[in-house]
Amino acid sequence: MNGADAATFLFKNADNEETKNIARETLYSILNRPEAYYRAPSEDVYTDQLLLKLKTAITLIEKGSDQDKSVGDKAIQDAYHHAFILERSKCLRSLWIIAGNLKDSHLEGIYAYEYLLSCGGEERYAEDSICQIAQKERHPHQYIAAKILYKKSKYSSRLAENVLRSIANQKNHPHQNEAKEALSFCILM
Repeated sequence: MNGADAATFLFKNADNEETKNIARETLYSILNRPEAYYRAPSEDVYTDQLLLKLKTAITLIEKGSDQDKSVGDKAIQDAYHHAFILERSKCLRSLWIIAGNLKDSHLEGIYAYEYLLSCGGEERYAEDSICQIAQKERHPHQYIAAKILYKKSKYSSRLAENVLRSIANQKNHPHQNEAKEALSFCILM
C-alpha cells in the first residue's frame, strides 16, 4: 500500500476528525503536485499520475465535506482541460482514462466521450458509452447525453431523438423545456 492508498483508506474510514484531517491534507497535496502530473517523464508515469489524481478527486467528492467536493471537482476539471494541450495521442489516452474512471458520474466524463465521438477510430465505443447514459431514465446527465448523440452521432441519432421526446413529454422533468427546444431546433435545420 502506497501513501496515497493509505491516505485514501484513512480518509474513508477515519474514526476521528484529527485522523481524517491528516488524510485530507495528504490527499490535497496529491492534487496540488502539478510537477508530478504535468511533467511526467514517460507515458506510463503520466498515466499513473492521472489515475492517482482522478482517484483522489473521486474520494474527496464521495466521502468529503462540501469544500472537499469542490476541491475534487476542480481537480477533475483541471485534468479534463489539461488533456487538450497535450499532443494528440496523449490527449486521446487522457480522455479515455478520464471517461473510463468518471463514467457517467461527472460531466467531464461525458464531455470526454463527446470529444472522442468526433475522433476517427474512437467514435464507436464512445457512442456506446453515451448511449448507455442516455438510456438511463432519471439520470442527471441523461438529457446532455441524448443531446450530444442527437447532434453528433452517426448511428444513434434516432435513439437520441426518442430519449429527447421522452424527456420532453415528462411533466416536471428538469430538462423538459430544453428537450422540446432541442427537438424543435433540430427539426427546423
